[in-house]
Amino acid sequence: MEQPKEPATAADGRGDDLTASVEAQPSSQQAATPRAHLAWSAGTGIAVGAIVAGALQHAYSPQAAGYLLNSNLLQSVAWVGCGGLVVAPVVAAVAKSARLLAAMLLAAVIGGPALTALLAATVNGDAAGGPDRFAAWTFVVAAVYALAGALTSPRTGRITIASAVVVLLLTTTLVTVLERGSQQRWRTWDVANYDVTLALPDIPGYAPSGMRYGVQGLHIDMSGPGGIVSVELLDSKASKIRFCGLQTPCWNRPGDRWSDARLVTRRLGGRLIQIAPAEGATIEISIDVPIHPVAAKTVAQLPTLPPPDND
Repeated sequence: MEQPKEPATAADGRGDDLTASVEAQPSSQQAATPRAHLAWSAGTGIAVGAIVAGALQHAYSPQAAGYLLNSNLLQSVAWVGCGGLVVAPVVAAVAKSARLLAAMLLAAVIGGPALTALLAATVNGDAAGGPDRFAAWTFVVAAVYALAGALTSPRTGRITIASAVVVLLLTTTLVTVLERGSQQRWRTWDVANYDVTLALPDIPGYAPSGMRYGVQGLHIDMSGPGGIVSVELLDSKASKIRFCGLQTPCWNRPGDRWSDARLVTRRLGGRLIQIAPAEGATIEISIDVPIHPVAAKTVAQLPTLPPPDND
């Protein structure tokens, strides 16, 4: 008959083995190692940072607004604060970590106003910008969340916290340098990616004097001895539906140039260009007026025209 086994005790050494085995089993709390905690924090920061960067570019995007819609401080707080407060409980629930929730809330509540101050101090233009601006703001928000993760992580060393601070300072410096030195380059990028044919009529004595973003393209004024000539560079969508004074869109009519009263419309590069003297101008525009390409940088450097009276 088989003898019953004695329970393991510390005396025979088997109790220590069983205790070690139990302690080795992962739990929701033990799984929150410093490295995992930092990874979750930084990863959440990247997600929230992408929301912030996208919202920033959308606020200054001419295509999105139709005209310049300047950002304000309350929007900035909402981007980081609400973004973090919405994402944080979800991330913490997935990771099963109350400590991670604390990190997310710290980043959202403290980081929101801090990033708002950074935005107010650095943004000094009206450009939406390109991929570099999106990446810079994504990483600076991620650095805020990573620092919050380091401050709330279990058994985090001073070196880890110091490294997170250095990364935050570096990304903040990067954002500052970009915002201060890239507005004109970003404005050129906006113009170049506006889905219009960049070309202007060649009228003796006339030169471009101002530009304005519109919901259907770019509006450029040209000044000369006969008054103001208004030029509309239409995007692809507007080009398909714009009329030339008749009951059918220009796009559906044969040819590449049309004239109605004082309005001249030309088709070039798969887009329409409409040219007309402004009110009070004495110049007449020929239907065969030469059209020449213009650089995006040239257009971007023009003064911004005020919104039209009917806006």
